Amino acid sequence: ATPTRSTRVLEKLGVSTAEWAFCDVYGLDEELLAMTTSPALALIFLFPDRSTGAAAEEHEAGRDAVVPTPSAHATPRFFVRQVKALGNACGTIALLHAVANAAPLAASLTGGASPLGAFLERTHEVRSPTELGALLAADEALHAAHDDTVAIG
Repeated sequence: ATPTRSTRVLEKLGVSTAEWAFCDVYGLDEELLAMTTSPALALIFLFPDRSTGAAAEEHEAGRDAVVPTPSAHATPRFFVRQVKALGNACGTIALLHAVANAAPLAASLTGGASPLGAFLERTHEVRSPTELGALLAADEALHAAHDDTVAIG
């Protein structure tokens, strides 16, 4: 998941890439952070997942049992679980989390005119991460936007 590819996905999802884009962050030291574009609304941390086998499946099976319930005063957050039907979509899910939880980006998608805006409006009251994952897996418009970007490379 490169910044260029992630920015292309943003554009396909309906986010104005004239205003918003991804960039690499080379470190969290002050000097290195000064090299990033500003304002920064999200940080996506990517690392390889080497978990496999029974231990990984056991960990995955217990994840839904620990979904916290937000307090009445908390701002609802968009959080989708990567269900098996989504396959290897962790970069895309990270991108969706970044956009949907960044107020200025999410606000730019209101009205449902974009694939992501329409998905967020349809699912704004869904609080189950697993249910959101299933809805995401079934969303044809988001799949098309993702597939178009992957085909470009």
